[in-house]
Amino acid sequence: MKEFLLILILLVGGNLFAQDNDALPKNSMQVFFGPSQHGTDFVWGSALTVAYSHAIHKKLQVIGFLGSTMHHGKVDVDFWTSSGQIDTAKVDFTNGGMQGGLALGFSFYRSSRHHLQGSLGTLFRYQTTSNPEVLGLFTTYPYPNFLNFPARSSSFGGLAYISYDYTLKSGFLIGAKAWLQYDSNDDALNIFSLVIGKRF
Repeated sequence: MKEFLLILILLVGGNLFAQDNDALPKNSMQVFFGPSQHGTDFVWGSALTVAYSHAIHKKLQVIGFLGSTMHHGKVDVDFWTSSGQIDTAKVDFTNGGMQGGLALGFSFYRSSRHHLQGSLGTLFRYQTTSNPEVLGLFTTYPYPNFLNFPARSSSFGGLAYISYDYTLKSGFLIGAKAWLQYDSNDDALNIFSLVIGKRF
C-alpha cells in the first residue's frame, strides 16, 4: 500500500510540474538599454537593443536581436610644429554602430516570476567613425607615418551575456543584463543594460 501511494504521489507531482512548465509563456519581446564600454579604445557610450525570444525547450530559447551603439572619446595625435618639434594633440571622435544576430539562451532557473539566463551567440556589426581615414602623424624621426583609422567597417563576432528578469502579473518584465562581445575588427564591447519587456 505504501509503495502504491508513493508511486501515485510521484506521478501526480510529476504531472503538476510538467503542467507548470508547459504553462510558462514561450515568447517574449524585450528592449534593453544602458551604458556601454568600447574596450578597444576604453571609451564609454550607450547601447540600445530590441530582442525577440522563443522557447524551444523548458531550458532553451532562440533569441534574435537588433541594436545600436554610440561611443565618444579622444585620441592622441602627434604632429610637427612650425619649429620642427613634435607635439601631441587630442582629437575628439565618435563611433556609431548597428548590429544584429542570433543567440541560444539557457535557463539556469525559470519560473512564472523569475528567470536567470545565460546566452551565447553570433552577430554582424557595421560601424562608422567621425575621424577621417588619415588622422595625423605618428613620427619616428625622420620618417613620418600616417595613422590610418578606417571610417567604416563591417565585421562578424561572438557574444555572451547573463541576465535576470522578474515578470509581473500583467506579463510585463523588468530586469538587468551584462553583455560581452568581440568581433573580427578587434572591437570589444562591454554592455550593462536595464531590461523591460513582455512575455506572451
